Amino acid sequence: MSFDAGSTWNKWTEEYPSVSTMDLALQARESDLVIGTFGRAAFVLDDIQALREIARQGAGLLSKKLHLFPTDIAYHTISQQPPGTRFSANAMFQGENRDKGAIFTYLINKPEEIKNDQKDENSKKGKKADENDNQDEKEEKVKYDSLVIQVYDSNDTLIRTIKREAPEENGIHRFTWNLNEKGVRWPRREKPRTNAPEPSGVDVLPGTYKVKFTFGDQADSTNVQVAFDPRVNVPGTTLEALYDAKKEVQRGVALASKAMIRLLDSKDIVDEYIKKMKDKDQEEYKELIDESKAVKDSINTLIDSILGKEDDRQGIVRSPDPTPMTYHNRAFRYLNSRLELPGETERRLMEQARNKISPVIEQINQFFNTQWQDYREKVIDLDLSSFKDYEPLKFDE
Repeated sequence: MSFDAGSTWNKWTEEYPSVSTMDLALQARESDLVIGTFGRAAFVLDDIQALREIARQGAGLLSKKLHLFPTDIAYHTISQQPPGTRFSANAMFQGENRDKGAIFTYLINKPEEIKNDQKDENSKKGKKADENDNQDEKEEKVKYDSLVIQVYDSNDTLIRTIKREAPEENGIHRFTWNLNEKGVRWPRREKPRTNAPEPSGVDVLPGTYKVKFTFGDQADSTNVQVAFDPRVNVPGTTLEALYDAKKEVQRGVALASKAMIRLLDSKDIVDEYIKKMKDKDQEEYKELIDESKAVKDSINTLIDSILGKEDDRQGIVRSPDPTPMTYHNRAFRYLNSRLELPGETERRLMEQARNKISPVIEQINQFFNTQWQDYREKVIDLDLSSFKDYEPLKFDE
């Protein structure tokens, strides 16, 4: 591989065997390079636009802290089950497919290594190392251990944020965006952890999107065009209707998740008050402790109304009672597998999902407006500090 018209050459070793290369075939439309080997089958190097840009701009491009290369059009593809053996185990050879989505090629160089190289060069020239001390201190304040990828729609609205650990090695790397926007967290019995990854949502509609990479104090962006599988004729109005339907189902999930977080927060508050009352004087606060347990039971019942009762059994078990989330999940599955306008089945599933979660949300609102409010008024003014009153100590006691 040469970046200077053949004056110098570099050996390509990334996931490529050290065998004779017998033939090269360039796929002009996809900018892919097909490589035929002697005895080790064929390899496809997807999208060599990055290598071409380096050749155009010169090898100096490789010293930048961050550079994002142009990318090809990205497709929402429809995958079909191939004919023949489905469960091949290790008895049949199958090639590796490229990732689905938009593939971005980017270059990073961590400043620490660049600074070390610069110091070595300065030492050779007899320069004092302290000339760059101020610059070194500034760069050390910026962390280059992660990548932040942000996706913006045609209205310049941020629709997706993805954080990744930066690769260990400097050089050219790739990242795949799965062509979806920010989603909502499904309700769970555990609170979301701090700095949890942003959940993925529904697939974006065809159009042009801006993708911005941030690496430390460096940023670069490029546009990517998203299109639907050209082998399948699906009108844009159908894709928009399916998108709107999925967003409607997602709103129900978001409401249930918000309700679940409120219930979990309230449960923690009750547990905290129970502990304080037991630590101070369990007998004195016995009546309020019992009431606290009753409130906690009400919260657990409301949690079960969203997720169903916890099952302590082990192994393969079946839950006979579907939950509101079961109906939302089923509506999503039908909509995700459809390439036509939402039909009667999909509309009925969406209606069922809404009808299942609506009374639960109403019960939760009623709980917070009545039982929770009464309980709050009783405990909020309690003197539950750990301080105690002591009588003066006397020798004759």
